[in-house]
Amino acid sequence: MSVLILKGGTMARIGKAQKEAIRNSIIEVSRRLFVEQGYDKTSTSLIAKEVGIAEGTVFNYFKKKSDILVEVFASDYLRSMDEGMPIDYESGVVEIYTSFYEKSMERILKLPRKIMLEMFIIAMNAAKKNPETIAKYAALDFQFLDGLEKLTEKLIEKNLLKPCDPRILAESIFSSIIYELMMFLYDSTYEKNIMFTRIREKIKFDLECRIP
Repeated sequence: MSVLILKGGTMARIGKAQKEAIRNSIIEVSRRLFVEQGYDKTSTSLIAKEVGIAEGTVFNYFKKKSDILVEVFASDYLRSMDEGMPIDYESGVVEIYTSFYEKSMERILKLPRKIMLEMFIIAMNAAKKNPETIAKYAALDFQFLDGLEKLTEKLIEKNLLKPCDPRILAESIFSSIIYELMMFLYDSTYEKNIMFTRIREKIKFDLECRIP
């Protein structure tokens, strides 16, 4: 099915593939502008200009600017996940979990701290006003949690971990990661290397009695 958009004062009919390309372009351009200028200083009119479409066309894809920020976060996370995560079983269980986290969050952690904090604040504000937005964030959290659970199952199968409930262990590790990430967002003196070190220490603690 084709759709109609307004560009340069004329109506243009585009197909599904081109529509998807425009949507992806809006996300990628927005990501660059958010990083370069900050979320507040990036207007939808500037996004439209950089993409090469009318500002009204942006709202054919996203209801508001905060929805674009959510998609930037989601696309960065999903891209890291889609790239695959080969497991080096010789590196040790703690390192395997740490590598999984670092790879999953690789593109997101490259974003400025301020942008990451704005994403979190928008998610909290959307909890009551926009259930769809919070549901999208929640889906990403559960996808990461599912990945941790599957990783735990593999490690148990290979006898690198003692038998246990993989979901409970995954949830425990997930909680430690989220806590340290929140500390990183709220405390400007809390550097990434400190966060990674603390996450590794907590994972090691969670696994201390579970490694054969």
